[in-house]
Amino acid sequence: MKARSYFLLLFVSLLSGCGVEDLCSSSVTSTLASPSGETKAVIVQRDCGATTSMAYYVHLISANEEPSDENSVFNSDKTEGISTSWRNDTTLVISYKKARIFNFTNFWQPKTGNPNKEIRVLEISKDQ
Repeated sequence: MKARSYFLLLFVSLLSGCGVEDLCSSSVTSTLASPSGETKAVIVQRDCGATTSMAYYVHLISANEEPSDENSVFNSDKTEGISTSWRNDTTLVISYKKARIFNFTNFWQPKTGNPNKEIRVLEISKDQ
């Protein structure tokens, strides 16, 4: 009975360590500055292994910031041909050939700087 208790304790201890590390990897695939250079659109590819599709995130950030979950304006998987372009300093276009979209925000405001600045975000399928 004592050996069984030790085995159970060891098993639970090993399981508690599972999932602690993030098994996903992220890499920036594209960074595009706005015409004024004040804002950047960053596409991040997230790979969580063979059993999942690559996920793509588009982040809008001030020139001196890094991408984070808080500044994501677009999130998709099963994505092909994703790209960004600026129509002007206040309009970002996210284009893709194919995507399953989980999150889309059609505007963004910087946390610092001009409180009246707003970036409009357009999402366009290239098949349209």
